[in-house]
Amino acid sequence: MKNLKKTFATIFIGQTMSLLTSAIVQYAIIWYITFKTGSAIDLALATIAGILPQILLGPIAGVIVDRLDRKKIMMYSDGMIAIATLILGVFFLYGEPSMTGMYIVLAIRSLGSTFHSPSFTASIPMLAPKDMLVKISGINQMINSVTLIVAPILAGILFGAIPLPYIIFLDIIGAIFGIGSIAIVQIPNPEKKEEKSNILKEMKEGFLEIRQSKFLWLLTIYVIAICLIFMPIASMYPLITKNYFGLEAIHVSIVEVLFSIGMLIGGIAMAKEVGFRKKQYTILVAMLIFAVALIASGLVPTSMFWLFVILTFIMGIMGPFFEGLYTVILQTKIEPQKQGRVFSIVMSFMQLATPIGLFLTAPIAEKIGVEKMFVISGIFMIIASVVTMGSKTIRDEK
Repeated sequence: MKNLKKTFATIFIGQTMSLLTSAIVQYAIIWYITFKTGSAIDLALATIAGILPQILLGPIAGVIVDRLDRKKIMMYSDGMIAIATLILGVFFLYGEPSMTGMYIVLAIRSLGSTFHSPSFTASIPMLAPKDMLVKISGINQMINSVTLIVAPILAGILFGAIPLPYIIFLDIIGAIFGIGSIAIVQIPNPEKKEEKSNILKEMKEGFLEIRQSKFLWLLTIYVIAICLIFMPIASMYPLITKNYFGLEAIHVSIVEVLFSIGMLIGGIAMAKEVGFRKKQYTILVAMLIFAVALIASGLVPTSMFWLFVILTFIMGIMGPFFEGLYTVILQTKIEPQKQGRVFSIVMSFMQLATPIGLFLTAPIAEKIGVEKMFVISGIFMIIASVVTMGSKTIRDEK
């Protein structure tokens, strides 16, 4: 137990530094695009550039994660992200890069995450017993939340104080911490199969691991539907603050910080295993509360920004239960040898939902206003949650 705590402490410290600097850079880039263009379409294109590699290469990455050393994959992936960050910083040092250049760099950074995320998630069950997975997932959500609380504050301070390339170069320091923390711990790999199969067959196996379980299949469809509905809205928080409420970057930071504080509280509750005995019930109820808050946030008058912030805080509390508990369900129901490809396929489906949603909602948001899209999205989330809760398969699964 002592060695387990030491291992996770080492990993989480390094990953926290890496996440913090990456988040600062990500906020700075999004704010740069927001205040330079003020366009929902430009934000949508930036978001798509940041997820397209995960959509196209995610299933292949999962097979590679299951075949090779997950520890090395994580280290190489962090290195790739650091190189992409360096390129973007150099672009800014020699003048303002084109939007196309920024999209390309965002895509390269995303490519690193395509391999890192499933490697990290699939490694956790190899380090900890099943009865600790919910607690570890909750702690991980807490750490992510603390990072997201600090990051927009620091980004807001730095954004107006120093040139953007120097903010971007902070991510190099974070990558060093991330790579170092992984390098000094022992991360076992699952036992490999003796027979060799082709990549396409193994990708299909990952899909069938979900498809053959009616419960996992229905729950995954629900998770993808929620991503399709909400992820486009998530990228428009800077716009609703700027265009609807008519406020500045510091107010965008306030929204981000309160959402992250909410996530911290949700992560703590999850680590304490607050919720229903059946994890799927907790997910569905959390998303119903989230949806009601989302609808209300789109109805807030422009003079009541503080109420919008409170509603954002409530949504933040509900967030960890959605992603965190779904991940734990997969970790406990999928064989360790196949988790890499399963997580990659799931992440690819979730990421694919984002551009589809953005293509559908961004032009509409430009015409009717971002705040109205918040209301519409919340209504669809309620419908999806109620329909899923009505499924006997979902209700009866233990």
